[in-house]
Amino acid sequence: MIESKGISVSALGLGLACAAMAQNFASVGDTLSAREQILFGLPGAAALSAASLLFSGLAMRYRIFESGTALSRCANAAFLLWFGAELARTVLDAQSVCRQQFGSNALIGLLPLLVLLSGWMENHAYNYTARILWWLLLAAGAVCVIGLAGQMHWQRLFGPETSSVWQTPLPQLALYPEYFSLAFLCIRGRERSGAFLPFWAFGIQAGYSLALELVLGRMRSPDYTGLELLRAWGFGFFSRLDAVLILIWLAIALFRICFLCSCIQLLWRRSVALVPGRAGKEGRA
Repeated sequence: MIESKGISVSALGLGLACAAMAQNFASVGDTLSAREQILFGLPGAAALSAASLLFSGLAMRYRIFESGTALSRCANAAFLLWFGAELARTVLDAQSVCRQQFGSNALIGLLPLLVLLSGWMENHAYNYTARILWWLLLAAGAVCVIGLAGQMHWQRLFGPETSSVWQTPLPQLALYPEYFSLAFLCIRGRERSGAFLPFWAFGIQAGYSLALELVLGRMRSPDYTGLELLRAWGFGFFSRLDAVLILIWLAIALFRICFLCSCIQLLWRRSVALVPGRAGKEGRA
């Protein structure tokens, strides 16, 4: 089972990549343009990165998650609820994509197996699996860019509807529990590298938005979502490569579901261990 201080930054980043792509898939017309996403999203990512680094430093210095104080118990309980909410959102996103694209509810049947599997997977299993999935995701992204290169046109970024950037509302920053759980999850000594995880999510979201606008222009109709980018792919001999790309994302989503379940189990064990009188009873036993 997963233990604290043993998850690589790449494994944490893979889960955030899954969440960022799900947000892109669900995006509809009349949202922020790619220029606006980059212009306003980059400072937000920098602010989240600074907050993550500061919180991690304070959490390690004052042992917020393991001191046994009331603050420690509250912190573990808060993150337990936060990871639970993120698990529910990931399951709903994966089920929605699975249902819309394949007309299947297979994910619901897989959930008990994923929960059981998460209890057996150890840190190194997550780290090795993340490496494989990252290579698969990067290869799929490269193939997707090659297939869309002929349809990309820079002039679509500079239409009249995107001329007044400063009059647009600020984008909403997506908060994920991984940003602030580096103190008890990330491999010891890698917390500073983990603080850059907000830039990982920002880069994926901004890159996807940029590619979407280069290919299709600024979408205005709510009938179209970010999945239209995958459907626009064409290389001459594949007719449904979008289904293959979505299957790769689903594989990453399954990884994230297992990982979130393991985090919840870890936080639950820590919360139970920090109950007053519990440690003394276990010591006498």
